[in-house]
Amino acid sequence: HSVAYFLQPILANRHPSIAYVCYSCCKKKEEDETTAVLRSLAHEWRDASRLSTEEAVSLIRADRIDILIDLSGHTAGKML
Repeated sequence: HSVAYFLQPILANRHPSIAYVCYSCCKKKEEDETTAVLRSLAHEWRDASRLSTEEAVSLIRADRIDILIDLSGHTAGKML
């Protein structure tokens, strides 16, 4: 969760006029503390964990995402 560690203060201290959507693509059945914190900081939360890559792309495009940050990095089994 090293990337999330650095991102949390940015999300927590954003200007109120800035809205963002967080997507969760974690395959874990249980939500960990980091995910709970990120969820609490999000303007909206999307759980894409059960979506195919194509479905996730469609959802992201529909939300008109300007900046997409993958917190998992280049690790096995991830969508990046």
